[in-house]
Amino acid sequence: MSVIEFKIRKDLYDCFPHPVPSKKMIPSWYKDMSQYIDKTNKCPMHNGNVNLTMKSCIPIRDTLVSGYTLLLPADLVIEVTDEGLQIQWRDKTEHFIGAHNVNQVKGSPLEKISSM
Repeated sequence: MSVIEFKIRKDLYDCFPHPVPSKKMIPSWYKDMSQYIDKTNKCPMHNGNVNLTMKSCIPIRDTLVSGYTLLLPADLVIEVTDEGLQIQWRDKTEHFIGAHNVNQVKGSPLEKISSM
């Protein structure tokens, strides 16, 4: 059996929420969503159109229930501006995550996002 081990500096152990199995974090909007666009007709096809919502898509479900969710200690605001990608903590009390200058991501897929 494989073991997944999360590591953190001891002085930060109580500063961050602990990892949670993603299957325990399924959003209520997804749980409440119908599998069918036309809820009165339970057929996958209806009037020649697909009658299934994203809830019927196995890869989407697998994405939501697999692995672990790493929560942050506060809300993080990510905004694309004329100056590039801006990342800020909503409460501005802690700075555990920062942004890199666009020059630091040249040659990576992040270059396109940073230059928006």
